[in-house]
Amino acid sequence: MRNSSRLDTGFNLTFAGGLNLTPNLGILGEFGFNQLGVTSRALAAIGVPDGASRIYSLTVNPIVHKNPHGRLDAYVVGGGGYYRRTLEFTEPTSRQ
Repeated sequence: MRNSSRLDTGFNLTFAGGLNLTPNLGILGEFGFNQLGVTSRALAAIGVPDGASRIYSLTVNPIVHKNPHGRLDAYVVGGGGYYRRTLEFTEPTSRQ
């Protein structure tokens, strides 16, 4: 089953900032949050009433500018980060 058949539309937030350490070298930091619903078809297949998927990311990336003082600049970004994906379901309940 593809993700598009399991996950619904959601939303995301991203917060980012950077600091130039020298004219040629800087550092970028970014936090991301993605929230996605679970399709009714996927919920029915596993027998739960509701669910949600979330992805959290925290990255730190150095940035190297090739032409920091020119009108046009090329740069290279690299680095790594922490990524976490969660998938949570609500428990079925019985009404009396």
